Amino acid sequence: MQAFLLVIDDIQDRSLLRRGQPCWYRYNDLGLAAVNDSLLLECALFYLIKKYFKEKDCYVNLLETFHDVSKDIFSFPKYIHIYILNNFFLLLN
Repeated sequence: MQAFLLVIDDIQDRSLLRRGQPCWYRYNDLGLAAVNDSLLLECALFYLIKKYFKEKDCYVNLLETFHDVSKDIFSFPKYIHIYILNNFFLLLN
């Protein structure tokens, strides 16, 4: 989830670097085509959740949680995104 959100964030901010390396959208003049790549990363996330959790009792809750986090992140002002992401990933650790 973090990967697809960071790709979108870099495009929105017109960031030049991510962790000392050129942002993905800047490689080979990829530009806004990187939005497609971020969507593929998001699809991969849900594919993996389905593959490994479909038969588990937590499957629906897990899907709802990731959908809600995605919705909430894109619904709030940008400065809140970082707060939500940081706290969400702290919970996972």
